[in-house]
Amino acid sequence: MAVSYAVGVVVLLVVVTAGAPAATWYPPVALAGLAVPPVGSLTRARWAALAPDRTVLGSAFSIESLTDDLSYVVGPVLATVLGAVAPAVCPLATVALVLTGAVVMAARSAGTPRRPRARRLRGVAGPLAVPGVRVLTAAYVATGVVFGGLQVGVTAAAGAAGHAAAAGPVYGGFGVASMVSGLAYGAVHWQVAPARRVVAGFGALAVGCALLAAAGSLPALAAAILLPGLAMAPTLITGATLATELAPPAQRTEAYAWLSAATAVGVATGTAVTGRIVGTAPHSGFLVPAGAAAVAAVLVAARVRR
Repeated sequence: MAVSYAVGVVVLLVVVTAGAPAATWYPPVALAGLAVPPVGSLTRARWAALAPDRTVLGSAFSIESLTDDLSYVVGPVLATVLGAVAPAVCPLATVALVLTGAVVMAARSAGTPRRPRARRLRGVAGPLAVPGVRVLTAAYVATGVVFGGLQVGVTAAAGAAGHAAAAGPVYGGFGVASMVSGLAYGAVHWQVAPARRVVAGFGALAVGCALLAAAGSLPALAAAILLPGLAMAPTLITGATLATELAPPAQRTEAYAWLSAATAVGVATGTAVTGRIVGTAPHSGFLVPAGAAAVAAVLVAARVRR
């Protein structure tokens, strides 16, 4: 997959720099998009195999969340700087990172002892045959809506305030808050069931995003975005822990992949829907991720009560 991704990006770079018609851009973009290695799913599956204890696993997932948040904070900044200096460097840098990561992960996996085959659920649904996994996957769409909706909403709100350049630093506060809460969350030995913590996490995301809609100034927006940031990492960490418990061991990687796919769908949906709203009412766009998180909290809570 990493090689296919590299081919897609390089071909895209060639056709764009050659001035080819825009229609020729789509095939390599599609190839690159389809071939993005599922690093998150594979990493979570490896953590689950190496740290089967719930407490240790939660700490491991918090470390992974930290690296994810760090990439979200540093990545856009690097892309902006590199894009201003040499635009072609950005896609080539992603190719180098993806290929290097794939080689390292493959080398590390090669020496791992194989475990006995575990029971797999039959049928095309795979882990989605488990009701809890289905509900969690549906709820994870909301995490993507929060990511996509907040990016668009912050950009629109900063622009409406006359400080468009401040959108990056303000959204960066979301990532920093998520990193801090993820580290703190992983250090705690939780007695509350993961499902209930997921409900609390989505509830906090809903409240935090709703408060953003009421932020009347840029400083207020920068302060308010810290709440959904503080809630995001614990929600993702606990969701991954819950998926580990719900999915059959042999299909955990597939379950994690469904969560990642649901998040991607949410990002696309949140970006599109919020983008249409902010054109007429910039701050109202934050109600989209707020509503999505609230629905997710209700879905998981309804499942917990059964």
